[in-house]
Amino acid sequence: LDLVACCYPDDVTGAMWAYAHMVAELLGARSSRADTQAQLEAALGERGTAHADVVLFGDARHPAISRFLAHVPAVEQATAVASALWVAPRPRWPLRRILLVIGGTGADETALEWTVRVARPASSLVTVLTIVPPAPAMYGGHGRMEQGLPALLKSACPLGQRMREAAHRLVESGLEATLRLRAGPPEWQVCHEIVEGDHDLVVLATGDPHRWLRWLDGDIIGPLLSRIDRPLLITTANPRTEPAD
Repeated sequence: LDLVACCYPDDVTGAMWAYAHMVAELLGARSSRADTQAQLEAALGERGTAHADVVLFGDARHPAISRFLAHVPAVEQATAVASALWVAPRPRWPLRRILLVIGGTGADETALEWTVRVARPASSLVTVLTIVPPAPAMYGGHGRMEQGLPALLKSACPLGQRMREAAHRLVESGLEATLRLRAGPPEWQVCHEIVEGDHDLVVLATGDPHRWLRWLDGDIIGPLLSRIDRPLLITTANPRTEPAD
C-alpha cells in the first residue's frame, strides 16, 4: 500500500507527520509526502492514472477533499481513484475504538474491509452504527430503537443484510464488535455516537448513492467534516490488496 500525506499548500506539523508514519506502519504501507499541487493531484488520481491507496489530510477544510469527493464515481466504477481519504485535523492514537457507519449500500463492503484492515493490527473495539429515519413518537425513544435492532438483523432489507455481513466479517476477523441502531438526522446521530463511545476513528464510504439518506436532503460527509473532532476515514474504492487472514 501507498500512503501519501498532503503537505500542500501548508506543510504538516511534526505531530501530524508522526501520525502519518504510525498509520502507515499500522497498514504496512509506504509513506511519502505531497509537497506540490502536482504531487497531490497525482496522489488523488484520475481515471486511468496511478494513485495512492490512502491520502492523509491534516486539514478537514482542504479544498482538494471536496473537489475529489464531488467527482467520485459509483463504487463499481471506482477503479482509478484514491481508495481512501484519511482526514485527521486532531489525530488520536492509539486506535482503541473505531466507529463504522453502515448505510445499506454496496459501498459498505469497502468501508468494512478498510475497518478490518485498520482494526485487526490495532486490536481495536469496533462499533457498527446504522441510522434510520426518526420513528413516530408513539413508538417511544432510544430503548425501543435498541429493541428494533434484532428485527433489523433478521430482515431481508439491504440495511439488515449489510449489518449481518459486517457482524460476521468482524467476528471472523477476531474483532470485538458492538452493533448500534439510531434514528434521526445522520450527522447528528454520528456525532452523538462519537461522544458517547469516545471513538478514535470514524469509517464510512462514499461513491454510492446513499439510499438511506434520501429522506434527508444533502450528504453526510460534508457536515461530518465540519463538525467532528475525530479522524475520519472515507473509503471510495475496494482496496487493491485484501486484508491478510
